[in-house]
Formats: sequence, structure tokens, C-alpha cells
Amino acid sequence: MKNSTTDTTKYVNRRERIGGLIYVLLFFIIGAGSCAWLLVSQSDVAQIFSRKDLVGAKMKRQQDFHRDQERIAADCDLIVEAISSFDPGITAVYEKNDIQFMINELKKNYDRNHLDKRYMVYLHLADFYQMWFNDRQDLWRLHTNLVNIRQNLDECELGLEKKQDKLKTGTR
Repeated sequence: MKNSTTDTTKYVNRRERIGGLIYVLLFFIIGAGSCAWLLVSQSDVAQIFSRKDLVGAKMKRQQDFHRDQERIAADCDLIVEAISSFDPGITAVYEKNDIQFMINELKKNYDRNHLDKRYMVYLHLADFYQMWFNDRQDLWRLHTNLVNIRQNLDECELGLEKKQDKLKTGTR
């Protein structure tokens, strides 16, 4: 059985429905707008876009890095030329020390700016030049050892031939 007091339905006409929808939409837009304004005004996003000093400092760091690149490119050319012309057979200790000094100066550029990852290239370049310099010295030592071994082998062959000749002439 239906209870007539609980089954009552309220009919809302079209005009009231549209008015209610506009009312709810208006409150939603005002609420969302105020939340967005509050978030943007209280966050660092607004400060990042409004602070020109951060952008200026970043541009200055980039310009400093480009200036360092130009200066270090010239230093790298000097290092390449010094290593290429280095002759380990000549006992000029000052040349070796100069090359080591230039390589260490290249490493110091990274040490001064170790927080900036762009400067890592200078550390890698210094390691590369150090390996190249060491390999060049090791190669010279190996070459010298090979020359000495060849000379010793030639002397042994000559001595062996002389002894063989003595043995041949002594037996006859």
C-alpha cells in the first residue's frame, strides 16, 4: 500500500531548473577561480616569472661558461701541440712539468665550478690528455726497449757467428 504522505513528489518547472543550474555553475566558477588565484599567488611560480634577477644570473652564468670555453679551447690547443711535439728521449724536465701544469689547470676549471655539470667536460678532457701523455711516454719506453733488444740480438748473432767461424776454422 502506498502512503500518500510519503509519496509526494515536488515538481519543479523548467525556469527553476535553469535558475538552479546557473546558480550552481556560478558558485563553481567563483570557487574554482578563487582556488586557482590562491594557489598561483602563494606559489613560487609567480615569483619565478616575476623575478628577472634569476634569469639575469642564469644568463650571466651561461656567458661566463662560453667565455671559459673560448679561453680553454686555446689552452687545449696548446696542450695538444705540446704533447704532440714532446720527445721523451730528450731529458727536458721543464717540458714535462709544463704539460702537467697545463693539464692540472684544466682540472682546476672543473674544481672551481664542480656544481655546474657543464664543467665536467674539462675534467674529462684533462683525463684524456693525461692518458695520451702517459701513453706517449710508455710507447717511447717500449720503442726504446725494442731497439735495445734488437741491438742485443744483433750483437748476439754476430758473437754466435764468430764462435761458429772459430769452431769451423779450429776443427780444420
